[in-house]
Amino acid sequence: MRESKHILYLLIAAIFLNSCSEATDQLLGLTPANDVELGKSVVAQIEADPTNYPILPEANYPEAYEYIQNMTAAIVACQ
Repeated sequence: MRESKHILYLLIAAIFLNSCSEATDQLLGLTPANDVELGKSVVAQIEADPTNYPILPEANYPEAYEYIQNMTAAIVACQ
């Protein structure tokens, strides 16, 4: 089960990273408003289930947080 969650996260990340193209957005039927709505929904689900989705402290995982921050910057740069 845990492996399938990792695959799901990678799939979501790939979709977001590839969403820089307008053609991909049209194919998936995504709009910026849809992206925001999806993001809020995912955050709410993660925060509601800390047993299955623990939020790891940034101080203990600086490399992971740097990776996430770089990915976020790349996504924002697509706008």
